[in-house]
Amino acid sequence: MRHLIAGIVGVLVLAIAAPAWAVSDTIQVPGTGTSITFHPFTIPSDNGCVRWAADGSYNCDPVDVVFVGRSPSQVGDLLTAKGWTIWGLGSTQRLHFATATLYPQDEQLFLSDGLNAAGQTVRYHIRLWAVRDAATTVTIGAVHHEANTGFLADTIDRSWESAEGFVAGQLCGSGCLSTSVLATQSVMQGGSKWRGWDNNAVATVVPQDNCPGTDGNGTDDACEPVKDTTPPVLTVPPGVLFVNATDPAGATVTFTATAQDDVDGALTPTCHPASGARFPIASTTVTCTATDAAGNRASASFTVVVKGAAEQIADENASVQASSLPRGAKESLTSKLETAQAALAAADTESAKGALDAALHYIDAQSGMKIPATTAVGLTADITRIIAVVGG
Repeated sequence: MRHLIAGIVGVLVLAIAAPAWAVSDTIQVPGTGTSITFHPFTIPSDNGCVRWAADGSYNCDPVDVVFVGRSPSQVGDLLTAKGWTIWGLGSTQRLHFATATLYPQDEQLFLSDGLNAAGQTVRYHIRLWAVRDAATTVTIGAVHHEANTGFLADTIDRSWESAEGFVAGQLCGSGCLSTSVLATQSVMQGGSKWRGWDNNAVATVVPQDNCPGTDGNGTDDACEPVKDTTPPVLTVPPGVLFVNATDPAGATVTFTATAQDDVDGALTPTCHPASGARFPIASTTVTCTATDAAGNRASASFTVVVKGAAEQIADENASVQASSLPRGAKESLTSKLETAQAALAAADTESAKGALDAALHYIDAQSGMKIPATTAVGLTADITRIIAVVGG
């Protein structure tokens, strides 16, 4: 019915030509690269509102909303999902575009706003036009807030900015864009007010992808905020992290854990135990978590193994045997390390330290001879650390 009524009205006035004085604003629609041209104020059919003395035109509501990639019918669906009602009856306004032909509004919608202090019914009212002579689908609108002051009599009762901001808040919020100042509209109103109410001569742009498919029906007509349901990607050390103890209590262990979220960007994970904590001589599970602003949580874990003196001696012995040291040096060091290992197995820490000290003396004596100096430095550091771990 709404389309039938609008169609009948359209047939009656579609071809009415605007006089040669018709003025326009031309803007680039953000995000499209498309230029559109339109008269900056709605034109009444009864010569009401404000007369523009320079050319004799009559002008009512400022054009203040631009809908990218949507027809008036699609914008109507967008608004009805927010509680607006499409109504084919009511006053008809007109606009012209790049040519002088005047077109009636394609849709008009109302949203009840209750009663004002005087007990009058108040509501939002928006008129919509499909932009003609444009390379892409764009709908423009003029929205205001009005009070019912009598039978079929309504009066603007709030600033144009207030009504425009309300629509923006419903449809795209912080995702709204804006045009540059509509130069002709600004000149015609001659200040910061139009018909006594604030108007900044800048139109709100509702992007085509302002709220994709979040109402569960596969369309973007509900215009709800996009819900982030994807957890962060959490990266922790792979597998098992082996660390040598530095004293009988264990070692200070550092590691790197990172998290990246597709909305919030880089996040700082929380790990228990934390990097930089003291870990005992044992196998310890580290659990890390990262939570984004939407509450999506990712969790990952890995194992830290802190090696005690016996394991370190075994590693050192294997390293010596695999080295390129002369056979005699290998045999001497291996003998001392195996003696230390056997002593530890018998809980004889003094004998273990004595065997390790003997290994240090041998390394020092052979440094630069049977044992290259650089190799001697590494062996000395390792065995000195193992003696500290044995303790006692």
